[in-house]
Amino acid sequence: LLRARSFGLACFSAKAVRTCYTTPISSNLHIRTLATLPTPPADSYLSHLSHDNRLFYDTRVAALRELETKTKTPTYLSGFTPSTSIPQFKTGYADLQNGQKRTELDITLCGRIIFKREASKKLVFYTIRADNVEVQVMATQQQYTSGPDAFALINSTLRKGDIVALRGFPGKTNIGELSIIPRDITLLTPCMRPIPLRLRRKSSRYTRRYLDLIVNPSARRAFEIRSQVINHVRRYLVERGFLEVETPTLSSNVGGANAKPFTTHAHAMNMDLFLRISPELYLKQLVIGGIDRVFELGKQFRNEGVDLTHNPEFTTCEFYMAYADYKSLMDMTEHMLVEIVKGVAGGLRVPLPTSAQHPTHEHEDDEDIDEEYEGEEEHHDPHTHNHTQTPASPDAVMIDFTPPFQRISFVGKLREVLGTRLPSDLSSYSSVPALMEICDEYKILVPEPHTPARVLDKLCGHFIEPLCTQPTFIYDYPIALSPLARRRRDDPSVTERFELFVGGKEMVNAYSELNDPQDQRGRFVSQHQDRGRGDEEAQVLDEGFCEALEYGLPPTGGWGLGVDRLCMLLANTPSIRDVLLFPTMKEHQQKLTSTQTQTQQ
Repeated sequence: LLRARSFGLACFSAKAVRTCYTTPISSNLHIRTLATLPTPPADSYLSHLSHDNRLFYDTRVAALRELETKTKTPTYLSGFTPSTSIPQFKTGYADLQNGQKRTELDITLCGRIIFKREASKKLVFYTIRADNVEVQVMATQQQYTSGPDAFALINSTLRKGDIVALRGFPGKTNIGELSIIPRDITLLTPCMRPIPLRLRRKSSRYTRRYLDLIVNPSARRAFEIRSQVINHVRRYLVERGFLEVETPTLSSNVGGANAKPFTTHAHAMNMDLFLRISPELYLKQLVIGGIDRVFELGKQFRNEGVDLTHNPEFTTCEFYMAYADYKSLMDMTEHMLVEIVKGVAGGLRVPLPTSAQHPTHEHEDDEDIDEEYEGEEEHHDPHTHNHTQTPASPDAVMIDFTPPFQRISFVGKLREVLGTRLPSDLSSYSSVPALMEICDEYKILVPEPHTPARVLDKLCGHFIEPLCTQPTFIYDYPIALSPLARRRRDDPSVTERFELFVGGKEMVNAYSELNDPQDQRGRFVSQHQDRGRGDEEAQVLDEGFCEALEYGLPPTGGWGLGVDRLCMLLANTPSIRDVLLFPTMKEHQQKLTSTQTQTQQ
């Protein structure tokens, strides 16, 4: 009972708590009330709760049972429509004078209780939130139409986290706080778990995003930014005549990028399938079919490493534009990003997220919900919540998207740094020994297998990418790194390809598409050789795509944007998990599976 007082709960006797489980099932079977809950066995879904959480649950059940009995109203209601929203309420009555009350009005609001304070038996203050906006509730016995007993009952039952409907009128307190003064309070949905002050484990923010959004309302800002980015990208392309399409997520072949795919099996067709790593080959087939401007915003899946900037499931936008090349796409990329950044951030300068602002937790995946509860707050100011993105520190590096962006030649920069030691044919396996000597000299670790593509990628990461803090185009990639890109017209040893790097991270990849079917077959064969040497990320021969090329692909520019990374930059967070509502979390999935198995048993 002392624990119950620490939760701010009304205390019930052990007999009252037992009553909620031993009372016979209600005969009113069409309404699912707490009275219909059977006595839970010791090994039920409640058995994993801590002592504090179980006490909270039992006490709540007893209080809700009493409310049901006295009000003849089921605990879980449906079909309740408020007359206005909290944002509309605050906007519509912001001009009330201090102490003024509009008693002639009758307004209904709904929201979740995030704070409760009892000033006296006849005056209780709440703060409710909906649409990420909060408003004060000033519940007085004098204005409550159902009488003092009903007023005492509902206010003794309500807890932080409950979802309620309030029917009343607007007014301002003497100190100017806009409030709704309820004539009636209806509990719509009770909260059966204690709401913590904060989530001490960062992994809890990702595995229980619903709780993160309740406890940290500012977390919603990153997802609002994400929605804005996607809308800006889609609008930009649609306004320029692009057709949005959907291509298969499951396919019997995989291609369009150098990446290891996820595999699955279709039992009905008795065949292995892959989750797509890119929609590129499908989209180019649509250009062959006559859709000159086509794009897709969607999920890709790559069975690779997980870190601050990589998640197995991520979002990209890819478009293909007939009669364009990589130079015109550079200009288009600058123009598009200027519009997006200005539209979302309000200007062209944004802070570069740093890991120092978000320290990495050694046990980020170590989940223990029982330790998250840290008591209810004693004081609450609805104006102190930060609903904006993380502010930049005074010494933060500012990324400037003012065009033109810096441009660096891949091969040109390496030759500038390394001189004559760089082999002339960078796509041949004969160049690997010389490239590895350079890597050994500069202590650049290159995991096996040592293919030209893998070694060149590491050299770029060491010598070129650190130069790309500000928006920078790296262009003229070697053939080995670009199996789907067209050779440069005046230098066939490199391709008409560029990547845009911001903050040292790749954000955009684009190139003039290879439309020679014989050259494409040869590139696929070279990739097959890399795969034979152990490179699981090398592409496989797609004869169906090569056949499609034989029908004629017009000169085409292809472009891909990492949506998540752009959102990370604009939301000022270095972790991709902070811009994904439900990121992949290994430990949580294992525990969830174990809990589901126990429940089924």
